[in-house]
Amino acid sequence: DSLYSRNRSKKVELLARVYDHVEHRYVKGFRKLTAGWSDGVTFIPLAFTLLSSADPKKRLYEQGPELPANCPGTERRAEAILKTTDVVIKLLDQILEYTQSFNYVLFDSWFSWPNVIQEIKERKIDTICMLKDMPHIKYGYGDSYYRLSDLYAHLGNKTGDSDIIGSLQVDYYGIPARVVFVCNRNNKREWLALLSTDLSIPDEEII
Repeated sequence: DSLYSRNRSKKVELLARVYDHVEHRYVKGFRKLTAGWSDGVTFIPLAFTLLSSADPKKRLYEQGPELPANCPGTERRAEAILKTTDVVIKLLDQILEYTQSFNYVLFDSWFSWPNVIQEIKERKIDTICMLKDMPHIKYGYGDSYYRLSDLYAHLGNKTGDSDIIGSLQVDYYGIPARVVFVCNRNNKREWLALLSTDLSIPDEEII
C-alpha cells in the first residue's frame, strides 16, 4: 500500500487527499495497492490498482469525460473509489485466475479485518497477518470473547529469554485460528500479535 503522489496536480481524474504514513501528512495523489508473490527475500508484483478515496469529501477532482458503461475505464473508475478491504479481495481473485502456487496470504494489520480473513478462507486459502488491538474486534477463547489486550492477559507472565511470549488457539468469527504474541524488538516491554488460520504450522514459522 504505497503513496503515488501528484502534489502539483489540479485536474487529474479522481485526484484525492491521501495520507502519507511516512511524512505523517496529507498530500494530493493516489494509493497504489499491490499484491505480489514473495519468498521472504524477493517480491514479484502480480496485480495492482490505483486507489482514490472512498470518501467523496477527500476527492478533489471527479471523473473526466463520459465513457461507455462496459469499457475498462469505467471499471477502473468504479474500482478506484472502493474500500481498500474490498479491493484486496479483487486483487486476490485476479491472481487466483492464473496461479494458486502460494501457501498463505500475508498482510499488515491495516488489512486484518474479519471480513477480509473470512473472504480469503472461503477461497480455501490461509492467512497470516499482524493484528491491531481494537475494542470492537473479539477473539473467542474458552467460554468467552476478548479483545486482543484482554486475550494477552491469559498467557500469564513471560518467562525465559525467548522473544515468543506464547500463543493461544481462538475462534475468530467462526474460523479456528492461532494468535501468537511476541516481544516488540523496539521496546521489550511491549508486545505484538500475529494471527494464522493454519493451525498446523509452529509459532516460529508464523513469525
